[in-house]
Amino acid sequence: MKVVFTHRVLDDYREAVEIEIDGELVFEAYDGEPEDNCIMRNFNDTHKIPELMEKAFNAALDREGLEIIRQTKKGWEEDE
Repeated sequence: MKVVFTHRVLDDYREAVEIEIDGELVFEAYDGEPEDNCIMRNFNDTHKIPELMEKAFNAALDREGLEIIRQTKKGWEEDE
């Protein structure tokens, strides 16, 4: 299992985090306007945390390798 954790610095006061597992975007959370910074809006993917933990646990049970990549990017720059 390959997990990529991306911390995005969007500007002086906003940031974002993204998690990809095996090339699929499975989690994202973004700073936004104060009224949007709640579980039901910008942080809605927090409901996926138990599922993501189960995926990692099952990968360990199956003796699948685990590679974790941490990266920081500025703005919305894409991978090359």
